[in-house]
Amino acid sequence: MKKKTLIGAIVMAAAILLAIPLGARRSMDRLYDEAKQSYYYDDTGYALYQGLETRQSAASNLVTLGKRYASQSTELASATDLLEEKVAVARNKNYNVDDLAQEIAADKAMGSAAQSVADLLEQATLSEKDAKYPSQLLADLNSEADKLARSSYNDDARAYNAKLEGIPVKWLLPVAGIRTMAVYE
Repeated sequence: MKKKTLIGAIVMAAAILLAIPLGARRSMDRLYDEAKQSYYYDDTGYALYQGLETRQSAASNLVTLGKRYASQSTELASATDLLEEKVAVARNKNYNVDDLAQEIAADKAMGSAAQSVADLLEQATLSEKDAKYPSQLLADLNSEADKLARSSYNDDARAYNAKLEGIPVKWLLPVAGIRTMAVYE
């Protein structure tokens, strides 16, 4: 009889230990899904993935402009090539909130490269028609970055992350497969 009691106690303990991370995962998944929805359309109808695409388009236009004047300096040519590479990396991201940290890193790298190309284009001798584009495209990039940073998705992600911080048993998070949400800042 004692052997059955011991086996029963072990099975019960295993069930309880398994239920804790599964229960935590289930309730955090609900909160995660609520925050995730605002990645696709936030409170104002703005979608982070669309903002990232808009930035990529503006950076791509800077690449086109940079290539047009790349013969003026090797510095502009190499900066344009680097920007083209960063745009390609950013475009290869799959627009998924679960990979947003990688998307943000690629977007930030692209933004820095775009700034360099725009600065070099400002110093280059551009046609009258093209002279307005570097500052205009850079303004478009910066404006979209500001929209991304002000999206209500970030507030939802911060609130979700704060709830994770409130969990007293930190070891439970990785065991249950729970991770924080990336924030665009």
